[in-house]
Amino acid sequence: MKRSTKQIILIALSLVVVLIFLFLPKQPASALEAVEEIGTEDIELEQAVQMVQMGQNPMEGILKIRSIVEKDSTNVEAHLWLGIFSLQSGQTDKAKDRFETVLNLEPQQPEAHWQLGQMSMQDSLYAQGVSHFETAYASDTNYVNALFFIGKSYEELGNSNKAIEYYDRYLPFAPDTVVSNRVKYFIDQLTN
Repeated sequence: MKRSTKQIILIALSLVVVLIFLFLPKQPASALEAVEEIGTEDIELEQAVQMVQMGQNPMEGILKIRSIVEKDSTNVEAHLWLGIFSLQSGQTDKAKDRFETVLNLEPQQPEAHWQLGQMSMQDSLYAQGVSHFETAYASDTNYVNALFFIGKSYEELGNSNKAIEYYDRYLPFAPDTVVSNRVKYFIDQLTN
C-alpha cells in the first residue's frame, strides 16, 4: 500500500471516530427526560403566573396553578404563588394556609416566612412576626427589610433595646436617605 493511501485511510478513520463521539448522547436518556419534565412544569407555572400578573384572564391562570398543585402537591412554588395571589385578593385565611403548606414542605422558605411575618404584624402578633422575619433573613440575606420589620415589631412589643439593635443593623441597607433618616428618627425616639 502506498504511503498516501495509508494516510487517507487514517484520516478517514479519524473522521469517523470524531463523528461518532459528536453524535453520542451527552447524558443518559432518563436524565434528559427528567430535565424536560421539570422544565415543562416550570414553564407552565411561569405562564400561569404571568397570566394572573398581566391581567390576561387571571382566573384561568389561577386554575392552571391549582391544576399544577393537583398533579404535584409538593410543588412549593405553585403553593407560594397561590398564597400570594390569595393575599392580593384579600383572602388572608387562604393565603395563610398556603404559606403554611409551603413551610410544611420547605421549612426555611424565605418568601413564605416573609409573607407570614407581614400578616402577623397586620394582626398585631409581633412576636410571631419577629420569628418569621428572623427565619426569612437567616434563610436569604436578600430579605434585608426583615431587619427593619424585626425592629418595628420589637418596638411594638416595648423592647426598645432590641428595636434599636435591629434598626441599627438595617441602616446600612436603607435604600435612600429618606428611609435612612426615618430609621434614625425611630432610633432617636427610642433613645430619648
